[in-house]
Amino acid sequence: MIKAVIDANVVVSALINKKGTPAKILDHLQFDRFVMVVSKEILFEIRRVLKYPKWVKIHQLSFIEIDEFVNNLETLSLSVILRGGHQFPVRDINDVIYLEAAEVSQADYVVSGDKDLRALEQYHFIPILSPRKFLNLLK
Repeated sequence: MIKAVIDANVVVSALINKKGTPAKILDHLQFDRFVMVVSKEILFEIRRVLKYPKWVKIHQLSFIEIDEFVNNLETLSLSVILRGGHQFPVRDINDVIYLEAAEVSQADYVVSGDKDLRALEQYHFIPILSPRKFLNLLK
């Protein structure tokens, strides 16, 4: 089965636009069409971003509902432990968690809406795809 690291902006987008590409990716996750790879750092980032006031106004979830959503996401996912201490070729230090999770899990893909991260195109032969390209692979 395909293993993929999905970055926080894709997960947040899924809750903002329930009919968009990121939401369809999470639908595929619920139907076991791929395995999502997470770490405590990735889950923390998802939770943190979902609790930004500007996003809460849009998705209208309470903090308790956000925590339940992230806990359910963790249940559906493969959790890995990040080791840290490695150098990664990223402009944004916050992107390190996605590359390290991909490396530790030997993921097939990293899925990101972040243009800086996607500009790498791959990391250790792991392709970095847009949500649209990843969804097309799942179909």
